[in-house]
Amino acid sequence: MRAAVNAVPSDPKAIGGWVVKEVPLPQPAAGQVVVEVRACAFCGSDHKFLNAQGVRFTPGHEFAGVIAQLGEGVSGWSVGDRVVANPFIYCGECAPCRSGKQNLCDHHVTLGFQGHGAFAERVAVRASNVIRLPDNVPFEVAALADPIAVDIHALNLVDLSAVKTAVVLGLGGIGFPAAMLLQKRCEVIGIETARQKMEIARRFRLEVLDGRGDVRKALAGKRIDLCVDAVGGTAPTFNLGLSLLRKEGTLLCVSQRHKFEMEFPPLGFRELTIKGVFAHCPEDFRAAVELVGSESWPQAMITARYKLADFGDALKAACSGEQLKVVISCAD
Repeated sequence: MRAAVNAVPSDPKAIGGWVVKEVPLPQPAAGQVVVEVRACAFCGSDHKFLNAQGVRFTPGHEFAGVIAQLGEGVSGWSVGDRVVANPFIYCGECAPCRSGKQNLCDHHVTLGFQGHGAFAERVAVRASNVIRLPDNVPFEVAALADPIAVDIHALNLVDLSAVKTAVVLGLGGIGFPAAMLLQKRCEVIGIETARQKMEIARRFRLEVLDGRGDVRKALAGKRIDLCVDAVGGTAPTFNLGLSLLRKEGTLLCVSQRHKFEMEFPPLGFRELTIKGVFAHCPEDFRAAVELVGSESWPQAMITARYKLADFGDALKAACSGEQLKVVISCAD
């Protein structure tokens, strides 16, 4: 038996309305391994999923652990190997995959959304999607490779040689890594409202403005080449980003929105560019795994830790907006 997170049928939309219960152990199909999950982190996209109706899968897609079982045909791996898993499963055969854009795979499956994820003691994953984890990298830090890979992919979509000043709107699980990556290439200004997130960013020498103030006034006259919207949802950061940009600037959208009302004048009258971002490619994920083992700032992202048995409390903390990154320890 294994522990897994499952919705409470009587109130599936309630925050914290989840329980941990025993379900059958996952068995590896051919080409898969079963990973004993040591750490799984909350993602902003988890919040919407966990509060939706009709959820059928155990959630969780940012995870690391040790191999517990090998499926038929798997070679090069042994039980006990430390690994971090890329949760994005692509087909390898469609046109986007063949062109090296696996993140746009026509038939992709993401563990925790279209297949069982890692807020559990064990999870089955395709062997080709796991990467060996050095002994010096903690499991909880390795679990952050996925959101960092999203930022690596996002910034590869922009000509950073033309960016001298960038503004990152939101310094959470996606925005903070984006700011840290950009900081090596240009001047970066972060916009945030949560005090703890602002304090962490300033600890790493990032200039931060309080988003509750008049950001437009504070940045008036500043030539801003790139704005990164890392807030999403219903936040006004999309239009704020457009209004801050110089002529021919770029708004990079790494956050999720279902719909929005756009103010056209900033876009049309200044010939701005808007770029959407979705997931990451295998090379982005490999680069992120290397990064978490060489930089100090990923460890600082973890601001709250919980046990799997306390999943409801962990979810509430993750949804509060005050924590940068909440990580669950799934091992006993």
